[in-house]
Amino acid sequence: MNNKALYKIEAFQIGQTKNGKEMWRLSLTSIEDNKPLTGVIWSEEIPRFDGAKFRVGNVIRFLGQDYNSNYNSVVIKNVTVVKEALLGLPKEFANGYLKEIKDFLTSIEEKYRTDEINPGLSILAKDLLNQVTSKEFIEAPAAIKHHHNYLGGLLKHTYEVWHIIKQLGAVYPIEKFDALQLAAILHDLGKIHEYIPDTKLGTATMNEDWLSRELSHTMWGYKFAHDCGAFDVARMVACHHGRLEWGALFEPETPEEKTLHLADMLSASIGVTTIDKLENIVNAQVEKENAIEKEEEKKEEIDVHPTSSDIL
Repeated sequence: MNNKALYKIEAFQIGQTKNGKEMWRLSLTSIEDNKPLTGVIWSEEIPRFDGAKFRVGNVIRFLGQDYNSNYNSVVIKNVTVVKEALLGLPKEFANGYLKEIKDFLTSIEEKYRTDEINPGLSILAKDLLNQVTSKEFIEAPAAIKHHHNYLGGLLKHTYEVWHIIKQLGAVYPIEKFDALQLAAILHDLGKIHEYIPDTKLGTATMNEDWLSRELSHTMWGYKFAHDCGAFDVARMVACHHGRLEWGALFEPETPEEKTLHLADMLSASIGVTTIDKLENIVNAQVEKENAIEKEEEKKEEIDVHPTSSDIL
């Protein structure tokens, strides 16, 4: 096997062997041909490694490894990082998304504060304001292995789902539109409890203790809205996974329930699902800012050194 070959880390998980010892498992893809490779680091080797080397999105090269006979898995002995990935959602992006969400929640809290028909929407919006400004929400990933599995991924996914719903609401007549938007912000919020993020590695593990009590983020979100008296929102959250085998408490029935499921599915499949897609957005923004800066510098030069036609 070529030791000059490069591999991108797709997922990094901390697990246990059958005898209870810690082990690290990596999902990798070859940069050359995109073939998958599973990497394992056994407990006795772990103290030798800086876990930050295995951040999702990093590109690595093996310095020492043992392959199985089919060359589809490898016991990792040593690696070098060729390219470091982003740790997660940059602060300036997070702040922008949060401002929009907070402004919406504030408007809903005020709109329904004296509403006798839907008072639960005001209560829910107020409680959500406290939740989305927490450090836990801002740092949380939206998944361990699948979509938006980077620090800040939950915020990005939540914003995408909410934004998709706003666009759909501009096209289709959705009766309970405010409730639907609140459901978009709440639907995965329980993941701040369901996962335990590692801010150094950019990874997360399941919070088994919390799950043993609350069962799932879906159940937690349902109870959160129900306790606020926002019963329509509670139902939307309860079935946002779409199918019972995917974790829904029941399958979507109303237009609002179906819309939330659709928006969630779109974000999870074609949104900024990976750290690579996030890097592309960040790099594009940097290039745009650099181009604007260069244009401003040119204008300043023209102002400082006017041409003869300018003088005339």
